Amino acid sequence: MGQLGLLVNTVTIAGMIFGEWLARGNSFYSGHDPEMVGSVWRNTLGYSLILLSALVAGAYFLPALLGETLPTPHLLLMAVMVAAVVAQRGFSGILQGRDRLTAFAVIPLVFIGTYFSLNTLGLLEEGVAGVLVAWLVGAAVATLVAAGLSYTAGGVSRTLLQATATLGSRGALSATLIFLLFRSDVFLVEHFLGTEILGVYVVAVVIAEMMQRGPNIAGAVLLPKVLRGIDDGHVMSLEVSRWVLAFSLFSALGVIAVGAPLIAWIYGAQFAGAHSPLVWMLPGLIASGFGSVLNTKLAGQGYPPVTMWGPGAALMTNIGLNLVLIPRYGLTGAALSTSVAYCLWAVIVVVAYQRMTGLAWRQFVRA
Repeated sequence: MGQLGLLVNTVTIAGMIFGEWLARGNSFYSGHDPEMVGSVWRNTLGYSLILLSALVAGAYFLPALLGETLPTPHLLLMAVMVAAVVAQRGFSGILQGRDRLTAFAVIPLVFIGTYFSLNTLGLLEEGVAGVLVAWLVGAAVATLVAAGLSYTAGGVSRTLLQATATLGSRGALSATLIFLLFRSDVFLVEHFLGTEILGVYVVAVVIAEMMQRGPNIAGAVLLPKVLRGIDDGHVMSLEVSRWVLAFSLFSALGVIAVGAPLIAWIYGAQFAGAHSPLVWMLPGLIASGFGSVLNTKLAGQGYPPVTMWGPGAALMTNIGLNLVLIPRYGLTGAALSTSVAYCLWAVIVVVAYQRMTGLAWRQFVRA
């Protein structure tokens, strides 16, 4: 299982490295100009095939460089898996940009359904190779479905591909920094407090991630509207951000009121200590939920510099505070550092949004 986890994580990271820019760029250009969709689709297909060829070729040379650490058949499976993941993300980006959110949501369900169906038929009993094959087939089927649902006739456009890479790379950097902002404290807690204490903190992080699901879904739905110009008056983004703020406040009250007994009941008494750091995280979670919706609006404007330096500054703040507060205050210090960093990011985003839109501050809180 350790080897399988390593392989799957490697594929996931490689998919982000090679495909995050494609997904972000495809969403942007498909939403902004419907006439480009055919060329976006054709560029995605061409890039995915070139990437597949390069990765398969690399799979034959890596064993000579790495010894027998990874067998060539496993490397070949991983190469095809990475290409499938990248293509799937690219075609799904087209669906999101065109505001075809039902089709966009179906793609991961196709992968999950195919993967578990194949495992149910017995491939899991064949070891790591069997699991990888099931994973690959699931990714391939999901990719074909995404390609079919997003297909539009058009020709390859080298200029468009270059523009997609430029803009998509900014989006990928922004997404990576935000991801690290929400995860960096986990590594520092393990470093200072050990694996056992980290287990308690991870429970708090898992619940915090659940609270973030609402803002994340709201952002995914809002983005294609922004790209298509539906929110040019900024009414929709403000309205969605207010509803997300209400959702976050309601969730926070629930955590304060019944979080402790629920954590002990679901995870066990040994993890009851997760409630205290979770409560310290709440101000930051509320602020970041509100800010993440407005950040979606900024992303829809082509990922201006603030979408990169904003989470970067918050990430550096989070790391710096963790280095000081974790040794002194333990999990409380980690949660407080995270909360401050989230609030900082939200403030940066809100100020940038206000300057971009020119809206009066009272409009942010007006019902």
